[in-house]
Amino acid sequence: MGFKLLSGEEIYPEDLSHGELKRLAIFVLIKYHEIHDSIVLIDEIENGFHPDWQYQIVRDLVQWGENNQYILATHSYELCNALTPAHVKELDPKLVNN
Repeated sequence: MGFKLLSGEEIYPEDLSHGELKRLAIFVLIKYHEIHDSIVLIDEIENGFHPDWQYQIVRDLVQWGENNQYILATHSYELCNALTPAHVKELDPKLVNN
């Protein structure tokens, strides 16, 4: 499988970095499988991404599946900075004593 850029250049998956492949895979999963009106869970989405992409991935997810709800687990400072209060719902843990 290859991709033809607007410039006419062809690129193949083996030409891409780990981060580029991961970003492409997320895009394909959301768009090809027509995931919409869904809850999407992603653990440590920042792995393999350059810090700039960690910041950008929040906007990408909203654009690729705007009616989805994304639950992301992360250790990324950049990813957390990309969020606005409208993006975040803080959950309080409910511990049960036995």
